[in-house]
Amino acid sequence: MDVAKEVPAILLDENLTWAESQRGQQRNSVAFQGEIAERPHRQKKTLVLRPTSEDEDPPQEGFLFPSIQGDTSRFKRRQEAEEKIRTLQCRLPISHLLVGARVPTPRRKELPALTAKVREKLFGDHPPTPQQEEAIRVALNTPDIAVIQGPPGTGKTKVIEAIVERLNEELDTLGAGAGQILVTGFQHDAVENALARIDVHSLPAIKFGRRSGRDEFGESENRIDQWVQEHAGHIRERMPEVERNSLHRWLASQRESYVLAPGLPSATVNLLREVVERTCGEVSSHLLDRISDLADEIERNETSRGEANPERKALERAVRALRVE
Repeated sequence: MDVAKEVPAILLDENLTWAESQRGQQRNSVAFQGEIAERPHRQKKTLVLRPTSEDEDPPQEGFLFPSIQGDTSRFKRRQEAEEKIRTLQCRLPISHLLVGARVPTPRRKELPALTAKVREKLFGDHPPTPQQEEAIRVALNTPDIAVIQGPPGTGKTKVIEAIVERLNEELDTLGAGAGQILVTGFQHDAVENALARIDVHSLPAIKFGRRSGRDEFGESENRIDQWVQEHAGHIRERMPEVERNSLHRWLASQRESYVLAPGLPSATVNLLREVVERTCGEVSSHLLDRISDLADEIERNETSRGEANPERKALERAVRALRVE
């Protein structure tokens, strides 16, 4: 809720445009803003407000009305965006279209709606309808915006999937690289339904933005992990069983022993350095460097811990000096 000397004109005159109402707003600045803290009491005619700022006190008199600050900010952003479009300061390639001007487009050959590869991958034994194929063709060749409309069950999601596949093919031909296609929607369900079907290069699509109360990033990670596991399983099925040599058996044995009884940090350092020595030439140098760096880090931590606690070192020496029968 806002408090000001006068009620904003936009709330009093339904025929007034927003631009017209803003001309006099500078003279009627908001003196106080607050949130409703308790339900209004009709009999007592009271309304409890909690100030949005600790340093803000309500005025002695004025008019109380629903806040329009959010609408004001939104209107200003629209004005700024329109001004950038009109003065050609906007990088949006269809900005001419938004202000009613003709869109300059380079002449190019018409792209086919479907290639044999995409047709086989997406439609298989069920060919697309003429309307679906025409929608894909229009979307691929439009110089600005293509609008595809259809009632539920007419295959719009399949059309989106085909458009993404074909755009990806054309981008690969141009060498434009990945990350050039954005699929967006008004509702989360619509985006998730499309992403569940899109399978460009057999890679999972990643969703940005989240529902309230849901870990969308964690769900994307799970989707990637599931994709990794599925493809790793396919690779293992196609690969012949490799007989383990002595190095494989030694590594497996050391791993099992470490899991059961990790031992002292010094023993771990020695084990890691022995792994580096035995696997040199068998694995990548990058992996060997990571193992060596890990061994050095464990050794530094253990050394600094002992130097920082002389009493512990003295206690360790005393324990080692004990003799038992």
